[in-house]
Amino acid sequence: MQDLQNKEQELKALQNELAQAQDSLENNFAKHMAEKTDEKLEDLFFSNKEEFYKAVLIEQNNFIEETIGKTYDKAVALNDEIHSTKSKLELESAQKAFLEKNPDANMQEIIAFYNEELPPKYKRELDSLEDALGFFESLYSLYKTFKGEKEEEKAEVEEELPKQVVGNPSSNDAFSSGSNSVMERF
Repeated sequence: MQDLQNKEQELKALQNELAQAQDSLENNFAKHMAEKTDEKLEDLFFSNKEEFYKAVLIEQNNFIEETIGKTYDKAVALNDEIHSTKSKLELESAQKAFLEKNPDANMQEIIAFYNEELPPKYKRELDSLEDALGFFESLYSLYKTFKGEKEEEKAEVEEELPKQVVGNPSSNDAFSSGSNSVMERF
């Protein structure tokens, strides 16, 4: 938890640094271009304005990348990491609360059911839930429903299977004559 707070403070510092850099970006770029402008660029201004503006825009993009690019990338990565950590903590907390409510639930089986057996339609519905505890409760309800149906299907299949026939072979001439014709064997 302390690590998460440190990362949040670091992110806030990076965001402040980016805000300050963006405030001074135009002035700094103007100074940069004044220093960088040479005769070739000045000639482009008078001879081919389109090429001149392309050169200025390319230089502006390079300047932005050099000045705030790394800081921005670091802030985005840190923000993603913080969001991921918070989501993980929320999920673990919801899972713990769910298991307290449902001590007989087997999380490995439920998660395997979610990953391997649950139809995509239900996955989309579950994934759209905002509440992590609601997610687990809904998933458990679906798990029990689907597993209950499978148990019923197994019982029905066992009931529908015919009994094993025990008997003696008939004394049909087809068997006694040694015929190899498939149609005559039975």
